[in-house]
Amino acid sequence: MILQLKNQIKQKNIRKNNIVEASGNCSFFLSPQINLSLYDKWNLSVLIDIPIYQYYNEIQLANSYSFAFSLIRDFSFHKKY
Repeated sequence: MILQLKNQIKQKNIRKNNIVEASGNCSFFLSPQINLSLYDKWNLSVLIDIPIYQYYNEIQLANSYSFAFSLIRDFSFHKKY
């Protein structure tokens, strides 16, 4: 199991030489992750991003929980003798 703390900082956008006031943010996420290796060839990862702090300039859509699943298969192109 892995536990990550992620941070995202975005500056305000500039459109046609004008600053967009309702843009830019600072967010922190707690991201626990579980990794499994199956039969030495398959790898499974599951994680969730949990927002623990979010600051937005003006009115914007905020982040919610997000999930990710990853299934990876290892291939070997070398002959075994």
